Amino acid sequence: MKISTKQGLLGLVLVAFVLRALFTVYGAPVYNGMPAPLCYSFGDATSYMWAAENLIDHGHYTFDFLEPDAAFGRLPGYPLFYGLHYLIFGPVRAIYATAWSQVVLDSLAVLLVFAIVRRLAPRSRFAPWVGAGLYASYPFIIFWVPMVYTELMATDVTLLIFYFMLRYTGSSRAAFGLGLLVAVGLFTREYLGLFLPIVLLWVVWQKGGLAQRQAWTAAVLVGLGFVALYAAWPIRNYLSYHRIELLKPKTAGYASHKEDLDEYRSWVHAWTNDENPWIEKIAEDNGPIAFPAGVFANANEAARAQGLITMARRCGSSFFMQREAASSTHYGLEQEKAAAAAHLPITGGSGQSIYRSIYTVYRDTAYMMHDSTYLHYRNHNCNAEVGQGFRQLRQSYARQHPVGYWLHVPASNLFKALFKSNTAASMSGAKGLAIRGLFGYRSLLLLVGLLALWVHRREPAMWAIALFVGGMIFFICLIMRNLEMRYLLQADILMLLPAAVLLGELADRLLSHRLVPAQSLPAKAA
Repeated sequence: MKISTKQGLLGLVLVAFVLRALFTVYGAPVYNGMPAPLCYSFGDATSYMWAAENLIDHGHYTFDFLEPDAAFGRLPGYPLFYGLHYLIFGPVRAIYATAWSQVVLDSLAVLLVFAIVRRLAPRSRFAPWVGAGLYASYPFIIFWVPMVYTELMATDVTLLIFYFMLRYTGSSRAAFGLGLLVAVGLFTREYLGLFLPIVLLWVVWQKGGLAQRQAWTAAVLVGLGFVALYAAWPIRNYLSYHRIELLKPKTAGYASHKEDLDEYRSWVHAWTNDENPWIEKIAEDNGPIAFPAGVFANANEAARAQGLITMARRCGSSFFMQREAASSTHYGLEQEKAAAAAHLPITGGSGQSIYRSIYTVYRDTAYMMHDSTYLHYRNHNCNAEVGQGFRQLRQSYARQHPVGYWLHVPASNLFKALFKSNTAASMSGAKGLAIRGLFGYRSLLLLVGLLALWVHRREPAMWAIALFVGGMIFFICLIMRNLEMRYLLQADILMLLPAAVLLGELADRLLSHRLVPAQSLPAKAA
């Protein structure tokens, strides 16, 4: 019996749903070592949740009432998405509802991938199916599906932007809508703003180039659509707080990431891409730190660094937070685990948030407000002095080692982006083997995608993918210099598209001597 396209797509959507549902119910609690719903909403997730909850419950969009920057720390895209679930399902069920909404939405995203690859490879019989199958089963997207983070929503918005960009045929409404969609992407994850210049180039190309008046009109419409939505954010910031904030503060409004820690991290990133052990060392308060040879220009710099470390431990507010918040959070988290294991209601004293009893003071106050020591650090600290000292050390290192500064860490980040293995190397047994296999699979698909970009380098859509992926890698590896693999999820998904094209074309040659009737991308609008 011949299976129709609709039946095949329905089957793939169901496969995607089953895989995502299984991970949500069984995989996430095991992998993260926490019962549901804690396994969906740890770490940075809380700042998105509290921003929405405080807006709904108190009328103020902030995740920390005592930190002025927290009112700007989270762009509103994902908090509003979570807040909708909070309003509909209530404080106790909001996390579950958000996770399952994401399961459904990302299962449907398989259809988007199919449609996109069919436009990228209109003559290929198998490429759209390869693309949809790869996305339906891609382990790294499945991992993020139930998490109350921006990763899943940002990925689905990325696919939407790319889909509607490929469908653009020249209408004014479509150009304006593309601008709106890019603004939604920016509000979800700020580096999705990279799509703005790409979309502008695309509509200009579709309209015949810059020499054509219609091309300028289309570009203006994209810009107007973007500004129509984006402008609401800086206007809100100025009218409500009399502050010009175009996106968000550098440290995202966290009380635990002030100037002292931020400049220390920037100095560490001058000579290594692995900051964690060096942050742990300074927070442990165990005497001098043995830094690698060659980090300092002379003995005076080495002595100054040790003096700054002593000062940071004594009066740096961020490092106080790193030490104290970790212990209290661990105590509260263990209480919540016990409650979940006993199937008791996981609510705080007021029942307002699933996390209220874990972080008793986190949501409505600056961390550790009940602790008079923190209040002292909040107003009497040495953050500026510590920050200036480490900033000068970073500048000195850049002058002394310009090649190492501009090439070593970015190259290490680039290698990690393509061939991450250090996580698996630190694990043993079946789990380590499985993670090595998964990252090996990811690297293989990335290499196939890169080959496909080269093979199809004459296709404008492939250039659009290359510009976005290259822009993200450049920004994260060279500018941010702090690479977490989740930052690259949207780039990974876009690289699945050319990989699917190449693998599908290979399947066409191996499995069939016939090609479906040729189709073509929409012609350039007149």
